[in-house]
Amino acid sequence: RDIGVTGVQTCALPIYVFYRNASKTNHFGIDLESKLVLFKDLSFNVSYIFSRVIYDTYPTISMETDSTGTLAQVPRDFSGNKEPTVPEHNLKISLSYKYPLGKHVDLKGNVNYSIVSSMWVDDRNTAQTKAYQVLNAFVGCEMKYGHFNILVTAGYNNILNTAYAGLITINSANYRFYNAGAPGNWAGVLNLGYNF
Repeated sequence: RDIGVTGVQTCALPIYVFYRNASKTNHFGIDLESKLVLFKDLSFNVSYIFSRVIYDTYPTISMETDSTGTLAQVPRDFSGNKEPTVPEHNLKISLSYKYPLGKHVDLKGNVNYSIVSSMWVDDRNTAQTKAYQVLNAFVGCEMKYGHFNILVTAGYNNILNTAYAGLITINSANYRFYNAGAPGNWAGVLNLGYNF
């Protein structure tokens, strides 16, 4: 059990932002991970997370827009509802390969496929996102010299160009809950590290 911040709400002009910290929640989850080495440096990885977060008690004053578009304070009791922005099912499958070029240099490749179930977008549980699937791939080069580590990667995210809600504006009083996830795009990363 824990007590946590459960929402940030905004509405159209003028902008109002407020925070609520009035809920007691019950968390239940399962995290399963498995790695299978197919041969030498090729591995198959599966990760599954089941999450269920329910409000035990949550009486509060909710900021909502009425039929005329006016912002109003409405007494609500969200007890028994599911907490928004938490997917019940989250599955990730990946295939990774590492090829040593020498003592200090490795080539790496990874293809990963994620499946995320629908999520509630408000404490009232009146609307939710659609489940989505995303496929990504990247290749990279990792160099290790003493305490220094350099990783250079390049890849393509959202290969299937899936349309999905990548970010949720929780409890939006004007019902603008959904923010689009990034379409198919190229990405590059340079990571410099030092191990003490």
